[in-house]
Amino acid sequence: MSDIIPFPHLKEKLIRDIKSEMDKGQYEEAYDSFMEYERHYEMSDELALKKCDLLYKMEAFLELREETSILLNKGIKDYDHLIYLHVLSLYELKQYFIAVEIIDQIMDEVVEHKTRLKLLPIKDQAEEKLEHKRKHAQVILQDFENQTMREQIQIMLTLIDDNQFLFKHTVAELLTTQTFHPNVMSIMLEYLRFATFRKELKIQKLEQTITVVPSRLPGIEKSQFKTDIIPEIVDKLEDDMPSILTDAFTVLNTHAILMYPLDIYEIFDKETWINGYVFYFEQMVDHTLEYNDEYDDFMSFIKKLESISIGS
Repeated sequence: MSDIIPFPHLKEKLIRDIKSEMDKGQYEEAYDSFMEYERHYEMSDELALKKCDLLYKMEAFLELREETSILLNKGIKDYDHLIYLHVLSLYELKQYFIAVEIIDQIMDEVVEHKTRLKLLPIKDQAEEKLEHKRKHAQVILQDFENQTMREQIQIMLTLIDDNQFLFKHTVAELLTTQTFHPNVMSIMLEYLRFATFRKELKIQKLEQTITVVPSRLPGIEKSQFKTDIIPEIVDKLEDDMPSILTDAFTVLNTHAILMYPLDIYEIFDKETWINGYVFYFEQMVDHTLEYNDEYDDFMSFIKKLESISIGS
C-alpha cells in the first residue's frame, strides 16, 4: 500500500472497474485495476477472494498458489473455496504430491459436500500422475549412468520434488558402484538424505574416499563450507572488493555443491580457506597482483574445482 494520497472516490471507481472488467472477461485490465487498488488500499476479504478467482481464470497458477496460501494462513472466510483454488493451483503447477497430501490433511475440515466432490477428483488425477512418474522413474533409473550430467541432476531433483523416495536402494547402488560428476553425487546424497537412508555408504569424491550415512548428513545448505567459510569470505569481500561480490558468491556456492559432503577441514584449515579464497578473488580483479606461493596447494585445489565446474 502506497503513502501517496489517492484521488477522491478512486477506491469506489476501482472496485466498479474490477467488477465490470471481470464481468466482461477483460482479465488483464481487471488485474491492472487490482494492482492499482493494492497500491493505495488494503484489500478486503471479498476483494482478495475476487482476485484469486481472477488469477484462476488467467491461469496464473503460481501467483494463485501464493495468494491462496497467504489468505488461508490469515484465516479469512470461505475456506472451502480457497482451499479448492489452492489445491488446484498445486495440481496445475505439477506439485502432485503436495496436492494429495493437503487433500488428505484437510478433508475433515471441508464443510460443503460439493467441495469434497471437487477435491477428490483432483486427488485421483494427482495420484495417477504420480504413478505415471513413478513408472517413468523406474525405467529411466535403469539407464541412469548413460544420461548426461544435466539429465541426471534433473532426474534426481524431480524425484525429490515428487517425494518419490522408494528408489533409495537403487540410487544408493548407483552411487557406490558407478562414477558420476561430483554435482550429481551431491544431489544423489541429498535425495538419500531426504529418503532417510540409514546405511553406511563408501564413496569416492574429488580423489577422497569417505564413508557417509545419508540420513545423518546436514544437507548442502548447512554444510561446513556454507555455514563456516562463505559468510566470512563474503564479509571480507564486502569491505575490500564489493564489485566482485555477486560473481564470488556464485563461485562459492558452486564449490560448496562440488565438495559436499567432504570434511573441508581435512583438506585445509579455516584460515587457509578464507584467506586463500580472498587471494583467489583478488587475483581475478587485479591480474598484476604479485603471486603468493603460500597458497600453492590451495590454488591447485581451487583450479581443480574450476576445471570440474567448467566441464559441467
